[in-house]
Amino acid sequence: MSKRAEVSTTFAASMPIFRLNVANMHGRTQPGLSRGGLGTRLSALALVLACVCGGLFLLLNDRGGAAAPPPAPGSAVQPLYVSTRGHDGARCGSAHKPCASFDSAYHKAKPGAVVEVESGVYPGQTISADESKAAALAPVVFRPAAGARVRVAAPLYVFASHITLARLHVQSVTIGNYDQTPGRPDPTGVTLQNLTGRNFEIDSATRVTIRGGSWGPASACGGPYGGGNNSIRQPTATTPSDITIDHVRIHDVQSHDLVECHIEGLAIFAGRNVTVSNSRFYGNSVYDVFVQNNNPAAPPISGLTIAGNWMAAPVGLDGRQNGTVIGFSGVSSNVLLADNRFNYVLSLDADGSRPAYSNFKVTGNVGVLPYYGCGPLHGISWSRNVWRRAACSASDVNLHGTRL
Repeated sequence: MSKRAEVSTTFAASMPIFRLNVANMHGRTQPGLSRGGLGTRLSALALVLACVCGGLFLLLNDRGGAAAPPPAPGSAVQPLYVSTRGHDGARCGSAHKPCASFDSAYHKAKPGAVVEVESGVYPGQTISADESKAAALAPVVFRPAAGARVRVAAPLYVFASHITLARLHVQSVTIGNYDQTPGRPDPTGVTLQNLTGRNFEIDSATRVTIRGGSWGPASACGGPYGGGNNSIRQPTATTPSDITIDHVRIHDVQSHDLVECHIEGLAIFAGRNVTVSNSRFYGNSVYDVFVQNNNPAAPPISGLTIAGNWMAAPVGLDGRQNGTVIGFSGVSSNVLLADNRFNYVLSLDADGSRPAYSNFKVTGNVGVLPYYGCGPLHGISWSRNVWRRAACSASDVNLHGTRL
């Protein structure tokens, strides 16, 4: 049925309700008029005409859905502006008097406002918390102004909630109370959308989304880039939860001293309900993704989903393979690995502890059989995987050494 036909049917079906309401009006008496008088009949006629005209308006204006009502006067949230030529102050934020810092613009913005960032190279930024936005639903959105190219040339710290940073070039982004500053709230509702940067870190923050964009190169213990791995950590009592990393590229994260700096593309050191999906990993050292609970006071990592990703074999500075695509250390329950393409070996038991797995599912993947094979990994559920040299279940496929 077409949308126009749906509207017509809905309107026709509603007519008995309108007739019932009109009939019920005869039981009410308007001031100054007798029961069932001319005023009542005129009111009933007006209501019927209003309903008919309203239905015709919907039909004539249907373009794939009912027309949205016009916004109420004064309800639009005004945009704000940031510029390298700006100055922070009580009245900054307009196009003529832009703010100089992201923090000042964020605190002046109302929930749902857009902050237009003019072209330029900006110093490091710290966006502090704002109690008035602690429970906001609509984020404050920072994005380049039309045609602008924006780069933040030093670390960007996000301690604020309900904020989106979009299409910016950054050095690094830290979300959350990484240094455990007393009294600083843990942020929630933070999105990094299509950012290009060196690395990100999520620290005891909740409802964080990293979507699109590219992260790397980064280099630890020397090298031209600096930085570290992309990571999820729990430095405070708040467990990072509801974290989504989707459609990103994490690449060329390298250590120049693997003894002093063990580094990987993405380190998941804490978390509840973490999803890594539809992303590409390549050029990283040791692991593309490493999972280990490194805070004894934090609850076990749980609800981890790694799905639809492509992971190349990790390599060292010399370009030679030096690790495995994914490594688990001491994390053995409530994990789903689904529909990934692994270009090398998995390490589901990287520390050799031989745990008993529970609710740990490996399904629909293509890759090289995990270290230790399938037999010693007791409790893992295997289904519909394609392995290069073996099979772990009746529904798995063994390629018998064929190249992936």
